[in-house]
Amino acid sequence: VSGLSPQAASLILSGLISIVIVPVMLKGFGADFYGIWIAALSVAGTVGFIDFGLGMSITREAATSLSGEGTRKAAPFIKAAGTICFLIGIIGGLIIATLGLPLSRGLHLSAASRPIATTVFALAGASFLADRLLAFTMAVLRGLRRFDLINLLATLAAIIRAIGIIALIKTGSGVVAVMVWQVASTSVAAIAGQWLVRHP
Repeated sequence: VSGLSPQAASLILSGLISIVIVPVMLKGFGADFYGIWIAALSVAGTVGFIDFGLGMSITREAATSLSGEGTRKAAPFIKAAGTICFLIGIIGGLIIATLGLPLSRGLHLSAASRPIATTVFALAGASFLADRLLAFTMAVLRGLRRFDLINLLATLAAIIRAIGIIALIKTGSGVVAVMVWQVASTSVAAIAGQWLVRHP
């Protein structure tokens, strides 16, 4: 977008994609299954707030690695932080999947829809794990001042995720297939980010 910084352009593009995709999903899923989707992602978003400030610490330590002496000091912390992010992702994912059981009953769904709801919450848990790994990668890249890579990764991930979701809905796939795509696309973005960190 002319006249905007790459970061601002990336944020605006992601926002526009979200605005476009909401009515497509609502029409494709129907009110009940769209409600399940929103509920699952809302729970995942709430759990995601619990990171104990780890992201900021990772960014700060990655920034110190820009100096020769800082690299040796920062590397053990960043490696340990990556492990902690992975564990938070697993624990948080299990919490989300477990909460799906009582929440599915509370959504007043039909008997046929409840198993779908629990599956969506389980997949939301898997997506949470992938998202934590992606967040770790983004925190490292921020510390390394690679904002160009952050914007590129965020933009491509948003576009690919949206294209996949729209394609699945247009072919008649349901909320479970779309959530699987959410997990897959976020996982690919996390893996790509790890490659970028290791090959700056």
